[in-house]
Amino acid sequence: MEPSLAGGALLDVGIYPLNFAEMVFGSGAQIHAVCTKSDKVVDLNDSMTLVWEDGKMDEARRQMGVRYPLE
Repeated sequence: MEPSLAGGALLDVGIYPLNFAEMVFGSGAQIHAVCTKSDKVVDLNDSMTLVWEDGKMDEARRQMGVRYPLE
């Protein structure tokens, strides 16, 4: 994974669920997040919890570069 070619797990595949959560619940959530990065400092795995003041919560996870066995 090359940092100059893409934004990593969050920007490549994970931004859509976050946009949807803000469309449904509104903006202004507290965000708690962690990620693991490749040796080239590209985020490979992200986990986020968004919490709104009224108690609504969204959990989102995304992964890149995971190899699943073919059956």
